[in-house]
Amino acid sequence: MLAFVPALVWIALETSTIRAVAVGVLVATTHLAVDQGRLVRVWLRNVKSAVSPSPALSIAVDQSFHVVCLFGAALVAAS
Repeated sequence: MLAFVPALVWIALETSTIRAVAVGVLVATTHLAVDQGRLVRVWLRNVKSAVSPSPALSIAVDQSFHVVCLFGAALVAAS
């Protein structure tokens, strides 16, 4: 989360502190949910029908979820 502090400061300076806090909360909560692992396992099992996925697939899905979450946070920051 510390890596996002410069970006959050920039968002606060360019838009508002409330938006920067909202983006920070969005990034933190989505990353915690993804990093917890349950969401990735459920998605792999129920959507991709991968009962025992390889570690590489799990990592790829985890990183893909992170990219999607960061894209959503960028949309919130830019709106």
